[in-house]
Parts: sequence; C-alpha cells; structure tokens
Amino acid sequence: MFKIDCDSLTDADLVALATEIYVRTRTFSRVFGVPRGGFRLAEALRRYQVPEDPHVLVVDDVLTTGRSITTERERRAREFPDCTVMGAVLFARGDWPAWAMPLFVMAGTRRRDDA
Repeated sequence: MFKIDCDSLTDADLVALATEIYVRTRTFSRVFGVPRGGFRLAEALRRYQVPEDPHVLVVDDVLTTGRSITTERERRAREFPDCTVMGAVLFARGDWPAWAMPLFVMAGTRRRDDA
C-alpha cells in the first residue's frame, strides 16, 4: 500500500472536491472534519450547510481502516442525537462503511454493509 498525500491539494482543489461531495450527498446542517486530515475539507464544505437540515456530515481525506471516521461519527451522533450522521471521504484505500461515501476508491476495496 502507498501513501496518498492530500496535504499537496490546493485550496482550489478542495473547493472542487467539496462541490462534488455536495452534489453526491444530501444536504446537511453541520460538517466536521476528522482530525487532522478532514479539517481543510470540512472548511471547504461549510458553504453548503443548511441550518435546519437533520443531517450532520463527517469528512476525512483518506480512509484506510475506517476507525478515525467511525470514531468521529459516533462522537457527533452523541452530540446531535436527533440528526442522522453521514460520512464522506476523498479516497478510500480500504473497505469503507456503508454510511460513508468515498469520491475515489482504490482497486480491490468495497463497501462494508456491516457498519
């Protein structure tokens, strides 16, 4: 396996990728980035927040095991119990949970329906 370096993405790159996430997801009232990799992406997505929407979006740049985004999703579900917490990632280099939508996936990975 190799490293995907999202630190080299420009702000303009992230705005374009955030727009694609917005197009593919339902609306959301809040967006939170997984520490550290998801912070810049979350900032680029904030322009699409709809305050009264019952969905919360958790984002990260790269998903490998899914542990970080799952932990953040659980945290936000406790914080916003009346909302549905969904996820999005730029790149999935490992199998991803069904509630998390990747923009790009590595060959040989698949959606996990167990989470």
